[in-house]
Amino acid sequence: MRRAAKRDENEPAIIEALRERGCTVFRLSQEGVPDLIVYYRGFTCFLEVKMPGAGKKSRDDRRTPMYRPPRMTMSRIALLSPSQRNFVCSWPGPWQIVMNFEEAWVFIHENVHGAGWHEDAADRLAQEAKRTEVPVEVSGG
Repeated sequence: MRRAAKRDENEPAIIEALRERGCTVFRLSQEGVPDLIVYYRGFTCFLEVKMPGAGKKSRDDRRTPMYRPPRMTMSRIALLSPSQRNFVCSWPGPWQIVMNFEEAWVFIHENVHGAGWHEDAADRLAQEAKRTEVPVEVSGG
């Protein structure tokens, strides 16, 4: 009989932050399957949570800023077990290895809103609309 898999220490904080922002998150425990399945605004993905500094230390283990998506580097893929690598190589849908909430949120939002999305996108669009001063017609009804 297989023992329960050890969960990464940063996983509960990632789950809590995603749920606070409206994501539906389920923890998965099957061998070789990523840790979480996440649904947000019509987008579903798998997230494999790893602790920063787990395995071999690499440059991409640092906290990822909100405007930059996490990079899928060979050093991150090397953190996967053979059964996890088998799963992600055969899975046709979106998945990502994340080490913190910010990486998870950027990955989800870039898939929902498109590449280059970041926190102040709405502000930039509002400023652009003011600069162009496009008149808005209001129809009575």
